[in-house]
Amino acid sequence: FFFFKQKTAYEIRNCDSSSDVCSSDLSDSMCKDIAPEVRPKGAVTGVKKRPKGELPDESDLPWNKIKTRFDLLREQLRISLERLPKDKYFSVVWFGDESGTLDSCKGMVKATKGNVDRVMAELDAVVCGKPDPPKAPDGVLRGKTNLHSGLRRAFGLTRSEEHTSELQSQFRISYAVFC
Repeated sequence: FFFFKQKTAYEIRNCDSSSDVCSSDLSDSMCKDIAPEVRPKGAVTGVKKRPKGELPDESDLPWNKIKTRFDLLREQLRISLERLPKDKYFSVVWFGDESGTLDSCKGMVKATKGNVDRVMAELDAVVCGKPDPPKAPDGVLRGKTNLHSGLRRAFGLTRSEEHTSELQSQFRISYAVFC
């Protein structure tokens, strides 16, 4: 999951687009531990309770569960998807040596709780493999960073043929802001 201007997806203003595509970096570099300066200062607590109807934001990140860049990507994506209006459509495209969509959202799916839960369950099951120095010193996911392949796949997603020419997808892109 990568961002321009280092904004998280839930900081980006809602727009009139009917679809969102989240492009997620699953390259081996995402196994790298989070830099200490990225972590919040002070005591780390678990997820806090929010009043019903209040949307989660960055203050809801479960830092006690976040060790690697991938952990942070997954938790930021969870918040972003939970913030989507239920009438929006989304898909998650991953990239490493190659690119693809998650099995739980092969195309554009409605942002229902069930769809978001299935996507997050699939991402929760992804774990970094053991380091393979010098090729992947921090761990193994899906190889090198092939951003081009991921973006090409993301731009090719549509809900139906009739939306191909007029689909306005807001690409929420984050990448390596935690160097």
